[in-house]
Amino acid sequence: MEEGRKARGTGEMTQLLNSLCTAVKAISTAVRKAGIAHL
Repeated sequence: MEEGRKARGTGEMTQLLNSLCTAVKAISTAVRKAGIAHL
């Protein structure tokens, strides 16, 4: 049953990872702009 769900997939994991990547990039940009990257 669990394997059948994995085989079909919904793209939720991909969407989650893409959202996480976008958030990390935004935080990185904010940190660089704030000038606290050397802490």
